[in-house]
Amino acid sequence: MFLYNSHGFHVANFLNQSLYTPVGECLGSYVSQLNIFVDLNGNYLGEVVEDHYLISKMDSPYLNMKIGVTDHKVSINAYAAPILANKLPSLGFDRDVVFSS
Repeated sequence: MFLYNSHGFHVANFLNQSLYTPVGECLGSYVSQLNIFVDLNGNYLGEVVEDHYLISKMDSPYLNMKIGVTDHKVSINAYAAPILANKLPSLGFDRDVVFSS
């Protein structure tokens, strides 16, 4: 699944319970019990809203919690960049997920 930021830009791919950059580097994994994504250190990254936008909810109870360390460190091949999605209307309490290198 292609995931976009609030401006409609392709920022990540969700495949086999893992989250990848558009060029295929592993960013983290999906915690299905909580419906959230965590980075490779187990820190909250964000969640999917409106079917395909990856957003970090500023009021999430998981924002400052360590969820657990994931073992998904395999990279995949790059996915072709999809067409931009529509811009997501502001929800007021959310921000785009920012990935650190």
